[in-house]
Amino acid sequence: MFFHYQFSQYTEKIGSGRPGQANGPFGVGKNIYQVQTGFRLSEVDSEYFIFKLNTEIIDNSTMFRIGLFERTELRAGIDYNIRDKFREENTVLQSQSRTSNREERVLNGVSNMSLGIRQNLTQQKKALPAIGIQATALLGGLNDYKTDVVAVQFRLLLQHKITKNLLLNTNLTTATETENLSYTFSLNYLITPSIRLVGEMYGVAYFNEVNLEKDVTNNFDFGIGYWISDNLQVDLFGGFGYNGSTFRSKFISTGLSYRINRRN
Repeated sequence: MFFHYQFSQYTEKIGSGRPGQANGPFGVGKNIYQVQTGFRLSEVDSEYFIFKLNTEIIDNSTMFRIGLFERTELRAGIDYNIRDKFREENTVLQSQSRTSNREERVLNGVSNMSLGIRQNLTQQKKALPAIGIQATALLGGLNDYKTDVVAVQFRLLLQHKITKNLLLNTNLTTATETENLSYTFSLNYLITPSIRLVGEMYGVAYFNEVNLEKDVTNNFDFGIGYWISDNLQVDLFGGFGYNGSTFRSKFISTGLSYRINRRN
């Protein structure tokens, strides 16, 4: 059955972070080379004081995973915005003038690069979950997406096997240069030996004064993964988010995961 792979490093079938937002506590296993890539179409509407903001993005996200040791993996990621359209409207000026008070720009390029490491600490023991930790340096992007600050993200990875076909991944994430805590709860259910369903709730709790008006942002997504072979999985998932009337988002994504086995 499928979930045996979630409780070890190397497994018969490829284990992927797609579809979904959550990460499991295990690496890919020593001498495994894996790539996970996907395209996403997303839209975000938000309000900030007197401004209304709208962002539409078509992007690609790719993650390379290398099994350095049996319980340790290196990770390198790159995100590329194919089309990043941003609109900003001053609602006060817009209501007082017949002329347009909108600012609009369209960008593209490498929006972020990352380099990280994941370490598995324990397997599940009865009610105690499997535990892993992950540290990732967020290096920023290029040109318009360049940043002078390198943030380091820390993620606690927990996994509970609930039944033979159902498991729960829980992630808690924070980073330097931020004052928030991200959470992810991800249910994975195996409906056939080749198909799994994923349902997630995730979001951000803010702790700084600027974001007091949006204490918690809640998001939900649902997806399906299909194993074409032991080393190849394809996926499709989508979701939405909200925070009262100040934040709304939606997205759809599709991609694949492929591994090269050099264990033998």
